[in-house]
Order: sequence, then structure tokens, then C-alpha cells
Amino acid sequence: MTTASTPLDPALQAQILAEVDRGFSEQIALTLELVRYPSLRGQEHTAQELYYRELARRGYAMDRFKIDVKEIEHHPGFSPVKVSYDNAVNVVGTHHPRQATGRSLILNGHIDVVPTGPHDLWSRPPFDSYVEGAAFSVPTPPASSGRRVWTSALFAAVR
Repeated sequence: MTTASTPLDPALQAQILAEVDRGFSEQIALTLELVRYPSLRGQEHTAQELYYRELARRGYAMDRFKIDVKEIEHHPGFSPVKVSYDNAVNVVGTHHPRQATGRSLILNGHIDVVPTGPHDLWSRPPFDSYVEGAAFSVPTPPASSGRRVWTSALFAAVR
């Protein structure tokens, strides 16, 4: 079993990196598509639906549930809600390995983005994702970008 103090087997590491490279174009396409969904706070449901479909397509056991603010508002880490959560949906995808060995891993992230501000200050519409040379236009916060990175790595590891 690999632990924090035991390095990943070099052959396995090379195999995962090769899978990341192999799936790169598909992951870029998914990233560009996901960014086109205006996932502002309270409007995340369409982006969550895309995420749900993509995980399900890859064979993950899927679940989704609405966020009930009344159930969580007394939690010590709760942050006051200033927008409607009527369309707030959590998506959970579970990968069941062929053989259960080792530990479990939970990856958790958010999909909402910060308000776009005045659209006339944008050179392009804020949810117009595109690739220009080697640069991406992805109007999303770093946490959302991180989620896409670990999703790509997870997809590669599972392939």
C-alpha cells in the first residue's frame, strides 16, 4: 500500500501521466463546455447537471441532492446564505474499484463562480470559453480550476 511517506510506484506514475496526456483533449473540451454554463451562486444546477452526466458516462455511481439550508444553518461552519438555494444541487460521484485495496479518497469542490460584474467591462462575454494559442479563457476562480485538474487526474487514474 502507498502511504504519504511511500512514493508512488514509478511504473504506475508513468502510466497515470500517459493517461493524463491521452485524455488531455477530452478534458480541455469538457473544461470549455463546463465554463459555458453560468454557474453563479444560486444558478449552479445546469453546470452540476453537466458534471453529473460526465461522471455517470464514465461509470461512476451517481447521487444528487438539494441543499436544505434549514438542515445546515446551525452547523458551526455555516456561512449565511444571501441568495436562493432553490436550484442548489450537490452532485456525488463514487468510483468503485475492481478490487478494494488501500484507502478511500474524497475530492470535494464547489462549482459556483464569483459574480461577473458589468458585462461592458469584458472584452468577450464572461462565459465565452475559448482557447487562444496556449492560453485559455476560463472566467472561473482557482478553486473551480483545481477541481477540474483533479477530475482530469482521477479520470486518468481510473482509465
